[in-house]
Amino acid sequence: MNAHHMYEKPNAVIDENLLKPSGPGTHLRQSRRACFHNIISPIPAIVWITSGTKRVSGACAKRDIPCGSLTLLPEHQPITVENIPHGNKPYEAQVLTIERRIFEAAYERLIVSEEARKQTFQSVMVKDQIEEAFLSARLALAQRHTLPDGIVQNRCEELILWLADSGVFLSWPTAISFADRIRSLVAADPGRRWTSADAGHALSLSEASLRRKLRAEGNSFKVILLEIRMLIALSLLQTTSHKVATIAEQVGYQSQSRFSHRFKQRFGLNPGLLRQPISTTPIHSRSLTKEPQS
Repeated sequence: MNAHHMYEKPNAVIDENLLKPSGPGTHLRQSRRACFHNIISPIPAIVWITSGTKRVSGACAKRDIPCGSLTLLPEHQPITVENIPHGNKPYEAQVLTIERRIFEAAYERLIVSEEARKQTFQSVMVKDQIEEAFLSARLALAQRHTLPDGIVQNRCEELILWLADSGVFLSWPTAISFADRIRSLVAADPGRRWTSADAGHALSLSEASLRRKLRAEGNSFKVILLEIRMLIALSLLQTTSHKVATIAEQVGYQSQSRFSHRFKQRFGLNPGLLRQPISTTPIHSRSLTKEPQS
């Protein structure tokens, strides 16, 4: 049976924390072709490419998502993303971030095969009902502080179910690592002057226990902190007109030059270059594998 035929209204009682990580839709614009490696998002994303091409790859798949298509990007999984402008037009996309539990609540209303959810980076051309559902969900998320939570969830689930009806599903969740918990914690307040002791306190752990858990996963607090701050800075550069100095402050840097140095260390280019005139020569980012040096 088709997904939308099985759609039901959500229960009246809704977890009030269910929608808090979700944000309004954002318009992403990038003039230069650039490839970003080892991107790990703390929340799933629905991406509608409106100009150019998005090339995405992960452990099991690599796909080109053309203009006019919509795809789902999973959370807590390292992926490589390349945004490719076409001709003299920049790469542009509309992005919705929706917390995974909303996806799972929608899928509980369906009979979904395991195979359907093993695939990653599936896409569908945006037409008619999907476009209407996307715009409705985006509006609801933008008005989430004034609309009842049930209405917001209802509209998000409607979009998810239309995508499911077209064979596009969010892949199965991966096991959440301790590093993922730290990523989510830092992403909620990237401008804070975080220390490992602060993070440990927030998770009811001693600083030594936090460091030990991260070390067991081959990670460190400094690497994760820089990783999340740079990921959020990249998003702000692509979706806002804020000055670089303002973005630096938003992700915890008082010095713009220090921020620019860190950004170039992570992504291989100065932050201002993303907004410069169109270039078809790809720029490749670097992956963080060790603690940053001053």
